[in-house]
Amino acid sequence: MGSVRTAPIALAGLLAALIGSAGAGAAPITWTFTGILQVIDGPVPQAVQDLGVTVGAPVHGTLSFTLIPDQDPNSPNHGLYDGAVVSANVEIGGWSVVNEGLRPADIAVGYYPLSKPPDTGEESLIYYVDPSGGYGYVEGGLELSAKQPGVFTSDALLVHPPSLSSLDPFGADPNTAFGFGSDLYLGLRPRNFTNPLTTLRASLTSLVPEPSLGALVALAALAGRMLRG
Repeated sequence: MGSVRTAPIALAGLLAALIGSAGAGAAPITWTFTGILQVIDGPVPQAVQDLGVTVGAPVHGTLSFTLIPDQDPNSPNHGLYDGAVVSANVEIGGWSVVNEGLRPADIAVGYYPLSKPPDTGEESLIYYVDPSGGYGYVEGGLELSAKQPGVFTSDALLVHPPSLSSLDPFGADPNTAFGFGSDLYLGLRPRNFTNPLTTLRASLTSLVPEPSLGALVALAALAGRMLRG
């Protein structure tokens, strides 16, 4: 009988610790995404290819950011959030790149609903580190655009990721300010910076938020009811 009550007690304690740590400051918002590598434009070292960076490879990553003031407040159509990104990572096959807040990263939001066609979207510019040593310079991030009304309603940062069905499909318009519609973009250079930029693009297959503080509070309440029961 004791083990039955021990589980909710442990759950409540764990959730309390998580909520306490999240409440200590502005809790970052985290999006998780998956995709499929569709484009490799440029040379890829054999060592990186051996780690699985080939067309069709699975892609997984996260983007964590905080809500900060717009640094372009005088423009109603362009939001700039320099330094909003807390951390980010991308895995393609067995190769990965990371940003743990040690290098600058920003998010830009454009809202031009009256253009023909409407051009609204969000893109992140993140500088990653390649622990494998294959590349000395890695930049990129998520590129999201939507001509469908109601997806982007201002130049504010999105808290919740838009559904992929509401975004422009991958490769819809490479000339838009927001890339290929709904994709992950990476630009790569080797350490000697002599070779041209290699471009990787992955179509997104999922884009979801990680559990929020509100969800943790709800779970803690449930654990409390289990204890009282």
